[in-house]
Amino acid sequence: MDDEDGLIIEVPAHLRGQSAPPPRLRHEPVGDGSDESQPRPTPGPTPGPTPGPAGGEPESRTRARAGAAHATGALRQPTGATVPAVWCPAGHFSPPAAPYCRCCGEPVPPQEPIRVPRPPLGMLHLPEGVRVLLDRAAVLGRRPVPLPGGEPWPHLVELPADLTHLSRHHLAVELDGWHVLARDLGSSGGTALHAPGRPPVRLRPHDPHVLEPGCALVLSGDFTVTFLVETT
Repeated sequence: MDDEDGLIIEVPAHLRGQSAPPPRLRHEPVGDGSDESQPRPTPGPTPGPTPGPAGGEPESRTRARAGAAHATGALRQPTGATVPAVWCPAGHFSPPAAPYCRCCGEPVPPQEPIRVPRPPLGMLHLPEGVRVLLDRAAVLGRRPVPLPGGEPWPHLVELPADLTHLSRHHLAVELDGWHVLARDLGSSGGTALHAPGRPPVRLRPHDPHVLEPGCALVLSGDFTVTFLVETT
């Protein structure tokens, strides 16, 4: 495991629903040099995939610990997922049935949906300022790994190793079309969903639950992860 530090701190145009190239993640070189020679993307048409180990993309690994966030193997390529979408006058994409823009809240004019590359669906906010862009799935835990049958290159978010009441594989946040789904992975301490204006609900292990903007997930009673859609 790489111990070099890097901080995911940027909120790119993707988060506002635009189909720009995938975001740049600010990071330091990894120790094995596997990503040091990879150039950052430049504005323009979306490039083709750059193979990582074993012909795939490098995984994105973020550590949340003691006030710091660390990333290695920053993902640079889109997942290839597409969604039907409508757009507001500012150019933000929203689901076809949305009367208002999911990003800026402006009315969406009547129009025929088009299929576009799926924009990032929001951001996970963790303690100590750690943020994870939901341009793909994320797995959270003290020692997270990609899930069998799940997305092959999720964000792997390492929770503090000293918080032993958190499980090694605690929570998955997955994307299904325009929906963001949370799934407790059979953790020992459980996960509670706090939706705005509703009483908390304890997630049943392995059952997916749709997240709305502003929902908070409380892991093992004291580690909070909040799902937000940034507005402009």
